[in-house]
Amino acid sequence: MAEVILELNNLYKSFDNQEVVHNLSIKVEKGEFITLLGPSGCGKTTTLRMIAGFENPSKGRIFLEGESVEGIEPNKRNVNTVFQNYALFPHMNVYNNIAYSLKIKKVNKEEIKKRVYDILEMVQLKGYGKRMPDQLSGGQRQRVAIARALINNPKVLLLDEPLGALDLKLRKQMQQELKNLQKKFNISFIYVTHDQEEALNMSDRIAVMNKGMIEQIGTPREIYERPETRFVASFIGEANIIDAKYINDELTLTNVDLKEENSITFSIRPEDIKFALEGQKGLGLEVTVKEYNYVGNMIKIVTLLDSGQELLIYLYDKKAEKLQLGTKLWAYWDKEVMTILDKGAKSV
Repeated sequence: MAEVILELNNLYKSFDNQEVVHNLSIKVEKGEFITLLGPSGCGKTTTLRMIAGFENPSKGRIFLEGESVEGIEPNKRNVNTVFQNYALFPHMNVYNNIAYSLKIKKVNKEEIKKRVYDILEMVQLKGYGKRMPDQLSGGQRQRVAIARALINNPKVLLLDEPLGALDLKLRKQMQQELKNLQKKFNISFIYVTHDQEEALNMSDRIAVMNKGMIEQIGTPREIYERPETRFVASFIGEANIIDAKYINDELTLTNVDLKEENSITFSIRPEDIKFALEGQKGLGLEVTVKEYNYVGNMIKIVTLLDSGQELLIYLYDKKAEKLQLGTKLWAYWDKEVMTILDKGAKSV
């Protein structure tokens, strides 16, 4: 059984009588990469700050290696934080930025030198020790900030949108570098972001947060392919969310009352929908082509259901003829790719 390195137990946090974190519980295993994912204001950073010790929970407990850390100062907790703005000392060179915490702990000079040079090589900054922060690129400054955090061998590394200030190409490169470093050091990472693609690409598990609560926690595949709530389905990637009646293996959109026995709400990803000019086997609905958009790696077809709701379809065969607006299609899919979000007594 995997070792639990960090446990958040029923955490609450309020500011000025406004609750920003509500009954949040997570267990983080040793060497695990967990991402807190959600929109701005959902409580991600506040949760991270409580783990770091910069904020105290209004209620709940935080355990690091089984020991409660309430009342322990941030600098005495065996966790380190990497911020989006890097927070490097501008008057110190790279070597001294990284060595700073070891000097405070009065580690001997030879040990400091060895550890700094070793970690500079690991973050691909060998030979950069004498450079000042303003002589570095954004990606290089980010590596220095990560090296400074890792040199103390923390049990948990907290990362608050650390790649947010980088351009898209460098951001993607740094995603893989961070993941490689995490595996190399075998340290638990708790990563905060609002970028769904980043979370799916880097994480062992993702905790999707909304209004201070965790809506769902699971692997990237579970979160994407089997969302449990409307919010998760709509927040992660693009999804069609439809209210319908399901009777005798047929769907109908008319007179839907979600309180009725045969009513369901389901999500289906655009890439899982097929279409034809006439009815096909499997679940499906008649739609009308509204938009046909070429976006490089795919074609996005926006269609309209009889109810007026849009149904998005991804088409990867770019050789297909362009569909005329107003064309009637039969959009259909396999039962296995539907995810039921809310249902009555009957399940698909």
